[in-house]
Amino acid sequence: DPTTLMRRADVAMYAAKEEHTDYKFYEAKLDRHSRRRLTVLSDFRRALDSDEFVLHFQPVVDIEGARARSAESLVRWEHPELGLIPPNDFIPIAEQSGLIGPLTRYVLERAVAECKAWRDGGRDLGVAVNLTVRDLLDRRLPGRITQLLDTYGLPAAALQLEITESMIMSDPERALSTVTQLRELGVKISVDDFGTG
Repeated sequence: DPTTLMRRADVAMYAAKEEHTDYKFYEAKLDRHSRRRLTVLSDFRRALDSDEFVLHFQPVVDIEGARARSAESLVRWEHPELGLIPPNDFIPIAEQSGLIGPLTRYVLERAVAECKAWRDGGRDLGVAVNLTVRDLLDRRLPGRITQLLDTYGLPAAALQLEITESMIMSDPERALSTVTQLRELGVKISVDDFGTG
């Protein structure tokens, strides 16, 4: 029937994207992983609107001073039926579906707001946020970050954006243009997984 045909075509398409191939034939064994993936994909937009994503903060400690100097934001999804979903299970889906932009904006806003609250409470900490390739290639990113920092009254130096070498290599001119604009704002840039790209 048409519904089953479309569902199985969707399963094959995601398998092809995951394996970076031009096409994939549907196989029943692909369905085991696809049901969860399709649930995650269909619930993603609702999860953003319903505040199901939560940030955890991992401290970055200065060994010499033995004190926390910043915290890295780590996003998790508290799904009402599936429980805690780790980022490896939803970030690739968000990237493939074009929903990574709204998720990045959500994470950036929550991280900047939390950092501002820490500073208002007397803790001089910065906050780090990971970017994806799509984020780095978005020409509107520097303007959005400027607006966000202005809204919360947070100095640009308090925000650190983490990128990987391979991100820059996907489209070097555009990526470096974005990185340069962000550096000119005063935002810190760090290379995650250095030496792997």
